[in-house]
Amino acid sequence: MKQTFKHVFQRGSAYRYRRRVPQDVQKHTNKREWVFGIGTDLSAAIARAEDLNTQIERFIAQCRNDEPSPAAPQLSPMAEAGLSGSWIQPGLTTEMKISEAVARDQELYPTPSNAQQSAALTVFVAECGDLPISQIQRTHVMAFVAACQNSGHKPSSIRRRLGAISAVINRYHQDFDIVRRNHFSRVPLRNAGPTASDREPLDKTQVQALDRFLRSDQIADPHLLSVFWLIRCSTLGPSEAGGLLLNDIGGVPPVLHVSVQSNARRSMKANSRRRDFPIVGPAAHHIANLVDERAFDPKTLSNKLNQSLKRALPNKRANQSVYSLRHNWKDWLVRAGASH
Repeated sequence: MKQTFKHVFQRGSAYRYRRRVPQDVQKHTNKREWVFGIGTDLSAAIARAEDLNTQIERFIAQCRNDEPSPAAPQLSPMAEAGLSGSWIQPGLTTEMKISEAVARDQELYPTPSNAQQSAALTVFVAECGDLPISQIQRTHVMAFVAACQNSGHKPSSIRRRLGAISAVINRYHQDFDIVRRNHFSRVPLRNAGPTASDREPLDKTQVQALDRFLRSDQIADPHLLSVFWLIRCSTLGPSEAGGLLLNDIGGVPPVLHVSVQSNARRSMKANSRRRDFPIVGPAAHHIANLVDERAFDPKTLSNKLNQSLKRALPNKRANQSVYSLRHNWKDWLVRAGASH
C-alpha cells in the first residue's frame, strides 16, 4: 500500500513539501503556499518535512502573536539535512548560473533525462556562455536551437533537450519561489514535422502487411512479432512490451494482465505510467516469448520495429510509426462509447 504523508507530494522521482499559507498569515510572507524540494529519498524527505512543519507552526504562531521579525521557514543546511551538496539554501544570495542549476537538479531530482540535460547544457554554454538564469532570454534559447540544428540534430532530439532544460528551470523557480518566465518552454521549431500528438493510426491493411513482414524470414529476431502483437492489443509502448519479466504477468489463463512497472530489465519514466492492462486477442499467444530470461534490450525495440515498418510499408505516411498502434486503441475505445 502506498504511504501518504501530510504536505508531502511526489512528482516523478522527487518529493516536494507543499503547504497552504493561512489567509491571516499571508500578509507576513507575501505567499499563498510554502513549496520546498525535499529530495528523492522518502525517509530523508519525511525528516525534512517534519522539520519544516515545526518551523511553520512556530512561524504561524509568531505572526498571530504579532511578534517582530518572525523567522521564515526554510530547509535546514544541507549537512544537517543529510544531502551531499549545498544546493538548497534559505534564499538566493547570488543568482545561479545555468550549469549550477543543472548540477543542483541532477543531485536533487535524478531522472532518466539527466543525459539530455548534460548534452543540452554543453551546447548552450558553448553557444551562449554559462549565463545566470535571470539573464537567459528567448534569443539565447533560439541560438541554442540553431546550434543544435546546424549540428544535424533531428527536431525530436532538440525537443527532448529543450524539455530537459525547461524542467530544470521550472524546478529551480519553484524551489526558490521565483516568478519568472521560462524561455525554454513552448519553443516553436520550424520544419519540425509531426509531433507525437500528430501521429495517425495504421489502417487494417497496413497492420496486416506489418504482421506478414514480421512473420517472414527477413526478420532476425522473432521476438519482434510478439512485441508487435502486445502493442497492437494494449496501450503498451515498445520498451514496456519488450521489458517484461515473469512477475509482471498476473491472472490465470485465459484471463491475464500485464503490470507495467519498473523491474530489473527496464525502468519507468514516471510513476504516473505505472498501470495494469488486460492481455487480449493474439497477444495472449505471444506473451510467453517476452518473459524469458534471454538477453533482450527493450531500449532498441522502437527503432527495430520502425525499421521493419518502413520495409513493410514503403509508402507509409511520415506521421505513422509503431506508436500509431496505440492510436488505434484510442479509436477502438471511442467507437465502443468510452468517455475517457
